[in-house]
Amino acid sequence: MKLLGKVSEEERTLMMLKEVEGHSVEELAEMTGMNENTIKVKLFRARQKLLKAAQRLSRGRLTMTAQ
Repeated sequence: MKLLGKVSEEERTLMMLKEVEGHSVEELAEMTGMNENTIKVKLFRARQKLLKAAQRLSRGRLTMTAQ
């Protein structure tokens, strides 16, 4: 949950609809009125933010464990 706070509400909503509920990009475009390519870019950027945040969190835990 902490990681999901690193992305915007819009990104979070798109990710939940796509990854959790299993909607296609085409369905997301119909639901939101956004262009399919826009949705793809937003999902990609949100995943990148989550990955970077997870890596920072992981490094922080490794540093704390080593001390």
